[in-house]
Order: sequence, then C-alpha cells, then structure tokens
Amino acid sequence: QVEELLAQIPHPKQQKLVFIGDGVNDAPVITRADIGVAMGGLGSAAAIEAADVVLMEDAPAKLPQAIAIARRT
Repeated sequence: QVEELLAQIPHPKQQKLVFIGDGVNDAPVITRADIGVAMGGLGSAAAIEAADVVLMEDAPAKLPQAIAIARRT
C-alpha cells in the first residue's frame, strides 16, 4: 500500500523525498526514498538497515535538529 502511495506523489527532480518509518513494511519505501529515515529506538532491524539516517530516539520532530547538525559537520 505504502509503495503505491509513494508512486502517486509528484516528485520533481529538483526536490528530495524524505520518508520516515519504523516497521518492516516501511523498509522498501525507506530504500526508495531519496533520504530514508528510521526510528532507532523501537524501529525494526529491516527499517534501520534500509535507512540513510537513524534517529536514536523515536521522535520525528528531531529530524530538523539532525539536519542542522549534519550541515555543521
């Protein structure tokens, strides 16, 4: 289901698609997204393995902070 929805989202080349997930069913979409993010605390091993970024706390609101840290380093 999620992959079908992902295919329907307009995705201009100049923009990046970020997908955040934590379950086994999210892993294929995390892999297909330009930037895949997994929730590390309660996330499945499949989602963590597929992700480009793993948030160690299950708080998607911390993603902007992670981006800011990445830009500084």
